[in-house]
Amino acid sequence: MSKRVKIFLTLVAVLNIVSLIFIFIHFKVYSIPSTAMEDTLKVGDNILVDRIYYRNRKPQRGEIIVFKYPKDQSKSFTKRCIGIPGDIIRIKNKVLYLNNKALPEPYVKHIDEQILSNTEGSERDQYGPITVASGHYFVLGDNRDHSLDSRYWGQLDQNLLQGKALAIYWRGSEYGLTWEKIK
Repeated sequence: MSKRVKIFLTLVAVLNIVSLIFIFIHFKVYSIPSTAMEDTLKVGDNILVDRIYYRNRKPQRGEIIVFKYPKDQSKSFTKRCIGIPGDIIRIKNKVLYLNNKALPEPYVKHIDEQILSNTEGSERDQYGPITVASGHYFVLGDNRDHSLDSRYWGQLDQNLLQGKALAIYWRGSEYGLTWEKIK
């Protein structure tokens, strides 16, 4: 084998190793354990998360983000970013109002027709108004009636962000291997 071929093969091997290291640092796979994000994400879905996406950017409304659960940081949660700093959030009779305007949410699932009042000890269907603080985000699950989210534990501190959900790469055992961009 010539010296040039050996150098070329060494460079290819080094580039492959560097690429794999970059991929493992940059991306991580998370599995969805609950129904809180249905129908967007289902139990058993595996999602690809860009772990450095928010180093130079801030979460935007509508993005699905992964973060450390504020009440137990050993757990990761996946929710939709609804409010960014300065936004006014209010929920009235299950309708989300963002900055005093009803927000169309085609991805939201309500499975309980009953509307709970605040006097029943729940902020599920009646919440706010609150203003999202600087350095914080308001996040909700798409399955609004069955999601542990900002309505219950407060605004998400930006220091708990772990990344942006990019795609479903494995859609549970009933669907098999897939590649689906998350909307």
